[in-house]
Amino acid sequence: MNINWKYVTPVSKEQIAEVEKTFNIIVPDELKAVIMVGNNGVPSKRFFDTDFSKEHELKTLLSYDKRDIENIFSAFAVIRKENEKLIPIANDPAGNLICLDGGNVVFWKHETNELETIADSITDFFDKLY
Repeated sequence: MNINWKYVTPVSKEQIAEVEKTFNIIVPDELKAVIMVGNNGVPSKRFFDTDFSKEHELKTLLSYDKRDIENIFSAFAVIRKENEKLIPIANDPAGNLICLDGGNVVFWKHETNELETIADSITDFFDKLY
């Protein structure tokens, strides 16, 4: 993964553990590694494609710090109403979310509750950013 992050907020392993406990999830180790370097950050490579559409923009990696505006707590509040199995990772400028769905990374469209597959893994997702 060859990404530089801007506007990162430091995060601790305890904050990640709090998210896991609060939402009864397990954050995969490969995602934890990204969060530790890019929490609340904007990646140098921001664009991605799905199986159905092109040139979506990753706005922010969701923060594991409740004090940040674009945080995973707020994202869970939105997405759990529509789909309880998704784990939000990041957002786009239009309010859609990039999420984990099992081992896959998907693009969740908030207006229609549709999912589009982006990648087969977190590593693959970040490697595909351009």
